[in-house]
Formats: sequence, C-alpha cells, structure tokens
Amino acid sequence: MMTPGWLQIRLPDGSSQKFMLEGDSWEIGRSDQAAIHLPWSQISRKHARLFRRGAQIWVQDCQSRNGVFINGQRLGAEPCLLSDGDTLVLAGVIEMRFQDPAETLQGPGPGRLQGIWIDPDTGETWVDARQVQPSLSMHQMRLLRTLYDQPGRPLSFDELKRVVWPDENPAGISKQALDGLIKRLRQRLRTASPDSRYIRVVRGFGVKLVSGED
Repeated sequence: MMTPGWLQIRLPDGSSQKFMLEGDSWEIGRSDQAAIHLPWSQISRKHARLFRRGAQIWVQDCQSRNGVFINGQRLGAEPCLLSDGDTLVLAGVIEMRFQDPAETLQGPGPGRLQGIWIDPDTGETWVDARQVQPSLSMHQMRLLRTLYDQPGRPLSFDELKRVVWPDENPAGISKQALDGLIKRLRQRLRTASPDSRYIRVVRGFGVKLVSGED
C-alpha cells in the first residue's frame, strides 16, 4: 500500500508534529472541529482546507483574515495544487511543509554517470554526473565541444585553433594561448569533479578527450 502524503507542522513554541493526509478532506483552523486544530488567535476558526483530487493534494484559503502563503506567495481565492516540498505559512505563525513520497521529483540530470556529457538541447556540461556551473565561456565550450564530438581522437593544435578562433588567422595565435585555454577548461571541469582527467595532451599529436573508462 502506498504511503500517503503528510504535513510536517512547526508550531510557534518551536515544537513540531506530523499530520498524515489519510482521507479526502481536512479542515485547518482554530475550531475544535478542525482536523488540524490550531488554537492560536491569529488563526481563523476555519482558516484553510486541504482536499484530494485523485492522487493530488490541493489547498484552499477559506477567506481567512490573516491569509495562507505558499512558498512566500499569498494564496488567492482559487485552490492551489501542492507539490512535494512546498511550504505553507498560516497567519505568520504556523509553518507546514508538504511531503509527498509518491511524487517523482523533476529536475535536470546527466545522460552519462561517468565522464563528460553535454546536454544536446541546452548545452549544459556535466562531469561525472555533476553539472559545471556557471556555464563555460564561449572559447572553452568550443574547445570542449570539438573534443567531445571526436572522442579518443587526438586533434592537432592547428585544428583546435581554427575551431576555437574561427575568425582569426591560426598562425597569429600562439601555442601559449591555446595551452592557457586548455588549462582553464581543465580547471573548470574540476570544479564539478575534482578527480576528472578527461582532457589529455598527447605528445607529438595534440589533444584528445577520453571516456570515463579510459
């Protein structure tokens, strides 16, 4: 049987309690009849209502005097769907955190757990399943993308100069400039994964990108 969601309630005296959301509707307020009884003067007798629609939990402000806030925003007249981790504050005195173990959390994720992966849609860079933030510079990204598109193949310094600086004469770009760019790119990748060693200089050939298994 699936575990229902619950509210983790923090009270003004610093204590907390857990309220399991079993059933279909729960009234919150100062009234003795409320499923979640909150005997504080700032709370209206019928302050808010939680109710279930299928597998979803919604909250509605029952025209309370001091309001219901969700993640810092005051709730209007219309009910609001709750998501796992949402924080409700009632009248500035009661805090409730909604927990839903049935909800699958949505978020970005890498397409490779080891090695370097570049999201084909967003261009975000991941190293060993950790995102590189902030984003790489334009020149760093050009260099990495070129190596990424030809993994394992050493690319000569001249090839890389033409890709990284397409509007400049490769002869006018020093090897020191490219070496500096490679060093900075390696440093940026290590901010995400300190042990990464995926960009390698091959003596006499150039630079290549190796996989996590190499």
